[in-house]
Amino acid sequence: MVNILILGAGRSSYHLITHLTGIAHILNIRITVCDRDKKLAEDKIQNRPAAQAVSWNIDEIFQNIKNYHLVISMLPPDMHEVIAQRCIAEKKHFFTASYMTEGIQKLNNEVKQAGLLFLMECGLDPGLDHMTIKHAVDEIYSLGGEVIELYSYCGGLVAKDSDTNPWHYKISWNPRNVVLAGQGGDAQYLQDGNIVSVPYAQLFGTDYIKKITVGNETFEGYANRDSTMYKDIYYLPHIKTLIRGTLRYDGFCKGWHYLINNGYTDNHVLHNTNTMTYKQLFNIDTDTLTSDPMLLAQIQALGLPDDVPINMNLVTYAQVLQHLIEKKWRMMPHDKDRVVMIHKLVYNMDNKSYSKIMMLDIEGIDSVNTAMSKTVGLPLAIVVQKFLEGSIADEGVNIPVHEKYYKAVLPELEREGLIFKYM
Repeated sequence: MVNILILGAGRSSYHLITHLTGIAHILNIRITVCDRDKKLAEDKIQNRPAAQAVSWNIDEIFQNIKNYHLVISMLPPDMHEVIAQRCIAEKKHFFTASYMTEGIQKLNNEVKQAGLLFLMECGLDPGLDHMTIKHAVDEIYSLGGEVIELYSYCGGLVAKDSDTNPWHYKISWNPRNVVLAGQGGDAQYLQDGNIVSVPYAQLFGTDYIKKITVGNETFEGYANRDSTMYKDIYYLPHIKTLIRGTLRYDGFCKGWHYLINNGYTDNHVLHNTNTMTYKQLFNIDTDTLTSDPMLLAQIQALGLPDDVPINMNLVTYAQVLQHLIEKKWRMMPHDKDRVVMIHKLVYNMDNKSYSKIMMLDIEGIDSVNTAMSKTVGLPLAIVVQKFLEGSIADEGVNIPVHEKYYKAVLPELEREGLIFKYM
């Protein structure tokens, strides 16, 4: 019997838990799902006999890791490093969908010496993007081609039938990450051989937003983190343009740019909101927005000009904004989300230039069985499955860019309906 500990039963965990509990009898595994809200964990395991729900604090997690073979963390990113360090101490494998951090990367030698695999970035973006891009890149090089441009965009969106607000957006994943997107430092990418660095204040502005048109639909894309590092990670020695970004529907970025440039996403300065209304805190003169009806509608839809008490004690603008979007952008029970991922590769072969466009476009079933949960949770669940089956053998701190990962995982994802179409 192999015991697996899943930490976190939030929005993105539904398909991860459902898949692993569904094959538990085949793999001879038993799963413990831990969340501070035990009811949330119980709802996810759905009374399956191979799973149990618990609610442990961090000390209890540390005490119990020794009882498991493998730990999957769906916790907030700032929790991963302490969990990873405990996994080394107890000699347990560690998997997560979250980005690689410098702190965890530094554990590589210790992880290898312990004969463990710590697999990071194995969700949607990052994760599914790595495997599909590297598969395409390797295929082009095997045919004698040379990749010179790569554009990769992904977005968790709302399905058109469930789009009911002027932002054209609803929350299908961690709302805190939505509010703080782009605040981790300047975004960087390669453009025609030059490094372009975009400060947060300009990230959502018209100078840097890319229009991405596929078929009859146009999206907005903003740069995501540091794309330049993927020149080496994907092995693209001749690449001239390399951009990884996030997709939104048309109009979102202009509204978010307004919020950023008025300081409403700031997460540093505290404000005593117990005696304030939203109107007093945000101090927006709506008369100045009448020349832009769409922006005015967005601001009003969030409730920023409302003369309603806040009563959140000492909080930042970002915390108040998160509180509002959790209410205003909440998915109703029968709402559907949508995940769109688009890759475009431009390559030279036999003295000619070619392009390859790949697109994943899926909708969720409802507010629990979401496309976001499927595209984040299934890659992670299947890579755990393949690792336990012995199809994937690896050690150290890694991300899934080697062919051993995409050859094992992508066919299984296609059987689950995660299929990229070539445009």
